Amino acid sequence: MRIGLIAPVALQVPPTGYGGTERVVSVLADGLVARGHEVTLFASGDSCTRARLHALYPHALTHLTEKAAYQPYETAHVAEAMRLARHFDVLHDHTKVTGVLEARFCPTPVITTVHNDFTTERRMVYGAYPGHRYVAISQAHARRMPELNFVGTVYNGLDLGETVFRAEKDDYLLFLGRLDAAKGAGIAARLAAELDLPLIMAGRKEPGYFDREIAPYMDGKRRRFIGEVSGRPKWELYAGARALIFPIQWEEPFGLVMIEALACGTPVLATRRGSVPEILTPETGVIVPDGDFAALAAGLEGVLRLDPRACRRRVEEHFSAARMVEAYEAVYAREAAAPGLAA
Repeated sequence: MRIGLIAPVALQVPPTGYGGTERVVSVLADGLVARGHEVTLFASGDSCTRARLHALYPHALTHLTEKAAYQPYETAHVAEAMRLARHFDVLHDHTKVTGVLEARFCPTPVITTVHNDFTTERRMVYGAYPGHRYVAISQAHARRMPELNFVGTVYNGLDLGETVFRAEKDDYLLFLGRLDAAKGAGIAARLAAELDLPLIMAGRKEPGYFDREIAPYMDGKRRRFIGEVSGRPKWELYAGARALIFPIQWEEPFGLVMIEALACGTPVLATRRGSVPEILTPETGVIVPDGDFAALAAGLEGVLRLDPRACRRRVEEHFSAARMVEAYEAVYAREAAAPGLAA
């Protein structure tokens, strides 16, 4: 098939640091090319891909931190993909709302994967176009707006060739992700401190929150913050951890860090929010009720007994790049052959 993938242009593909959507798009593009499809990736010019790269801008727009400044550039970026729509059997949009808004002018089927939270603004846009072709990244996420036309649920997938697996672990727990309230970073820091266990925290910090909720539990030795990590150091960090602490405090649509940890043989201790029950099994993690700190502390003993090999198998069987690519291929085939849908 001839497939156009529309990535956001705030970050390059794949991202050098944080950027779950861009990482998924990168894996998908390369996987589709490997399966013989003719793929064009609409992304920033500093992106790296096996697909044909079409860039309106030479560099990712990382300097545009205000949405009002960024939006016109993304609109033009998406419009460029729509302008070339006749060259594709399907366009697969990964922007938050821009692709949905512009799809009605496009003669080619446009599919939008909903990667992010249903904010008030996004609910307004999606609700105005319920007949648009949407893909959810978990069943839990799709249930939050059941009025939308979800043409599939496709779990995110990993390129397992990038990961590092270790059955023998070092003596530390891990928190990896944005260090903010929604991710439960302060809960992870408190948990390790109260149980007097070593913890490494990695990711992008929210300064005010970090100072209030995390810094008091850090000692720079047993419990320390190391900033953002990527590439091989990130995979080594996952592989060495005894467990990933994921005390999520919102309806996380997927939680890429969970499958990244599992792929490295590291079980997950998580709160029951969003997609968590779809990703973790009793063999790969312990799930506790949200808001129950005592249950979180009690669950740690159980998670540390889980088999790293079972964690790896879970990803191989359900969350690999190959599984994701195959699932999207099925969606593309159905939607390319379907009649036009009402907005």
